Amino acid sequence: MHPRELLGRLRDRLRRDRLSAELEEEVRYHAALLARDRGASPNAARAFGNATYYREESRTMWNLGWFDDFLDDVRYATRVLRRDPAFTAAVAVMLALGIGANAAVFSVVNAVLLRELPYAEPDRLVSIWTSAAASPTDRNPTSLPDLRDWQRQARSFTGVAGYGFNRYDVTAPHGETQARGIQATGNLYDVLRASPILGRMPHADEETAPVVAISYNLWHDLYAGDSGVIGQTIRLYRQPYTIVGVLPRGFHFPTPDIDLWGTLYPIVSSSSSPSENPWLTSRSLRGYRVVARLAPGVERATAEREMNAIEQRLALTYPNIDGGVDIHLESVRDDTVGTVRRALWTIFGAAGLVLLLACVNVAHLLLARLSTRSREHAVRRALGAHRGRLTRQLATESLVLALVGGAAGVGLGFAALRGLLRLAPADIPRLENVTVDAQTLSFALALSVATALLFGVVPGLLGWRGDLQTSLRGHGQAAAGDAHRTRAALTAIEVAFAVLLLVGAGLMLRSFAALTSTDVGVRSAGVTVAQLTMVGPRYEPGQAKARAVESVLTSLRAAPGVEMSGASTSMPPSRLQEIESFTITGAAPPKPGHEPTAIYIPATTGFTEALGIPLLRGRAFGGRDGAATAPVVVISRELARRYFANTEPIGRQLDVNGQSRTIVGVVGDALYEGVGTPVSPVMYVPYAQAPFPGVWIAIRSSRPASALAGDVRSAIHSVDPELPAHAPVPLDAMIAESVLRPRFHTWLLSTFGGLALLLATIGIYSVVAYGVASRRSELGIRLALGAPASAIVRLVVGGAMVPVIGGLAVGLGLAYGGSRVLAGLLYGVTPSDTVTFIGVALVLGAAGAVAAMIPAGRATHIDPLTATRGE
Repeated sequence: MHPRELLGRLRDRLRRDRLSAELEEEVRYHAALLARDRGASPNAARAFGNATYYREESRTMWNLGWFDDFLDDVRYATRVLRRDPAFTAAVAVMLALGIGANAAVFSVVNAVLLRELPYAEPDRLVSIWTSAAASPTDRNPTSLPDLRDWQRQARSFTGVAGYGFNRYDVTAPHGETQARGIQATGNLYDVLRASPILGRMPHADEETAPVVAISYNLWHDLYAGDSGVIGQTIRLYRQPYTIVGVLPRGFHFPTPDIDLWGTLYPIVSSSSSPSENPWLTSRSLRGYRVVARLAPGVERATAEREMNAIEQRLALTYPNIDGGVDIHLESVRDDTVGTVRRALWTIFGAAGLVLLLACVNVAHLLLARLSTRSREHAVRRALGAHRGRLTRQLATESLVLALVGGAAGVGLGFAALRGLLRLAPADIPRLENVTVDAQTLSFALALSVATALLFGVVPGLLGWRGDLQTSLRGHGQAAAGDAHRTRAALTAIEVAFAVLLLVGAGLMLRSFAALTSTDVGVRSAGVTVAQLTMVGPRYEPGQAKARAVESVLTSLRAAPGVEMSGASTSMPPSRLQEIESFTITGAAPPKPGHEPTAIYIPATTGFTEALGIPLLRGRAFGGRDGAATAPVVVISRELARRYFANTEPIGRQLDVNGQSRTIVGVVGDALYEGVGTPVSPVMYVPYAQAPFPGVWIAIRSSRPASALAGDVRSAIHSVDPELPAHAPVPLDAMIAESVLRPRFHTWLLSTFGGLALLLATIGIYSVVAYGVASRRSELGIRLALGAPASAIVRLVVGGAMVPVIGGLAVGLGLAYGGSRVLAGLLYGVTPSDTVTFIGVALVLGAAGAVAAMIPAGRATHIDPLTATRGE
């Protein structure tokens, strides 16, 4: 139908009352004319014909056809549902739970996984990673000299850029804060094609200039959204930088916590002679991540082959550094969201199962309601309603119910999303883009329509089963039997879905329990952690940093309640600064690419003691281990186990970065790469022999972190009043923060598992309650014939548990295969964990039995005379 014709008919529809009056007048006029022509003959009225037929045919000409019928069906469905508010409310609540959960999770999935990245042609962007031949799955950065060679030789890209991370103390006119930023080669922003909302990005010829672009959030927090911010000065670690651009909301390359995009100026300015700065000249310091844009027509596999060919040529010139190094390319999208993709799709699937459970429960309710309306449907069939018309009416009722539930679900989803975002860890990428937008609303609408079809189809089909005459007399044994079998099948399906969700929730709960009970390798109780960062000309000589750190530690050790304090460049459980390769002096040299690696930690005296890392043999660092003394190293138990299993490590030497260090001690293992990661080898070297601008300070004290804040500030400012002094935090809080993401996943799946258990229990209860109501006469006769109450209970509960047990069997089988999707999210537990499967079966079986016992107990109080009166 043409839209113009449709609008015309709609206007006619709105004028229906006037048209009806005109039609009645037209019928009377023609009847009068015929009567005048034929006189008062008895056949005059018969000659005119069926006036009602003429009226309906005329109305059809100015109806909207199917749309008009649909509006009639909607009005009728609304009246029917308003007559049964309890039923309507129950259905709306269950659908709102399912649709709301899906809308909330979809908004997260859409923002994080489905939307395009905020760069031009993001599919052409790739990350370039290196790995040693012995560890091909590793994803390591590269050195700046190697990056320069790649830029000169690679032809598969329009640009290759590198960047590193840094944390800055930021001072601006409207406040101070701490922010994380990147320091990059000058062409990075051309490679990304980043488009700021104000100003520009740093240019390629500003690689060593103090210029920076800031994030939308930082712009609002520190500059109140001032459009004149371009050209203003912002101080990072007391050094002035010129703001050249403001990025749009949601731009946080490469991780969510980045708020500053700068140049290599912080690295260049950290040394009086750039030619002597190892971060600019050393090929062994692999601290630069690399991103590149593929040239038009070049595939990722082709570019990867070219990069490996370049690396092989570099290995001929620098065999000790580039030998045995492989190159891997990964899309920036995978690099950005790859760590959360599996978890989010799993959670989205769990939300979908909750909706299916809600649909099954609604189908239960519709089947029960259908039996009470069987006479109504039979009357309509007897009056000539064809099958399609009645099915369409039932489908319209389902659609109205679904739309009501969908509307409630959108409101519930919006509220749930706000709670979801408060609980979500900040390191989930692109989370700031999450909102209830047009796509989410469209998804909720489509979901509502789909659920209407899903839960309305079975009752609609069953509405035509059974004998018409029997239904008109008020009986429907055949149809009731079909409905009973259908409800039993739905119960089994519902239990199977619930098993899937509960097994997933159980596995995540057991995994999280194992994760939080992991031994981090330190005694965290009573340990407070502070940060100290020293940049600028004043701290340019390495020993200036060492003297400043030692002065701060001396002040802290004199503070009341402080037992021990020490500092290092890394801090358990997940603050890791550097990993280095090494060789063992006197051992056979490894093949290129097979050198052993270990976490490399410059640390002061007292660091391992403050953390409670035990000394196993030898000695720890002392005052005699200074910049001018012999280079030494303390190794961890894991390093000793791997490389000195049958020999005494004390006295042996390790070659690290071309420097030979004597092993003087062995300490216990500690985690630095995150809770739940395997224990890695660790090398501790004296901080005075390898000073670094930023350190973590561990303070063991009987006083809480809040009470130590003043002492930490005084100790830092006694060295330099301009040094930033952030509030210290308990080490326990840092450990808890490191497991926020698995806690978030566990919480969501557990919530969906709880909803599944609730919906399954309600479904079983409704099935049994309806069965008891439909069998009142039979049960009354059994009681009248002397059946004991226990027999009635066994009969009802036993019949109810048959589909429950069937659903458990099917669900456990599905869960055994489906739980494999959780493999990458679990720690300390396998996807086929027997305890979880048995526990879920017992819990769900017990819930089903309890749900069946309630109506079974009521069945024992049926009055036989009342129940059989109608027979």
